[in-house]
Amino acid sequence: MSQALIGPLNSVFSLIVFFLVLRLVLQAVQANYYNPICQGINKLSAPLLAPTARLIPDVGPISLNTLVIAVALQALFAGGLAYAVYGQVLPLVMLVLWSLLSVIGMVIKLFFFALIIMIILSWVAPQADHPGAELVWQLTEPLMAPVRKVMPDLGGLDLSPIVVFLLIQMFQGSVLAGLARALQMPTSLFMGL
Repeated sequence: MSQALIGPLNSVFSLIVFFLVLRLVLQAVQANYYNPICQGINKLSAPLLAPTARLIPDVGPISLNTLVIAVALQALFAGGLAYAVYGQVLPLVMLVLWSLLSVIGMVIKLFFFALIIMIILSWVAPQADHPGAELVWQLTEPLMAPVRKVMPDLGGLDLSPIVVFLLIQMFQGSVLAGLARALQMPTSLFMGL
């Protein structure tokens, strides 16, 4: 397969999996369903989820259907890329485990970048009434609220983003990276890590 074709295919699959992960996270944090951005993400991802929607139930706020489809698409692309570029057929069980780890990594990165956007918005437009700002707040608040409860009050100075950043970095650097090494994951074939 030509290198010129791999780049665009990687971009397309990355975008599709990203939208699925975004939908998964938005549903898990119970973001406002009527937010126009949520509506757009739901409409874009609905055709991929429709065939298996009745077969795979939700577990509380977690859409297992979305998770399964995201992992399957990640596995399909990584397996296809490994075969096309390296001539290797990856073992199915490992491919699924690596893909699940990749999707978890994407969720963590999504929270990381949402926190950065939230911090910038708090400086630039603290009272923003935009659907995007609302969505960023809804994404980050489930991470921030528990930390705020245990942090001492510093007179209006909120240090919880720093604590959450450190926790994300520790989880990503030790747990996810450790699992990737233990599973001998070829990280060049997977997004999120």
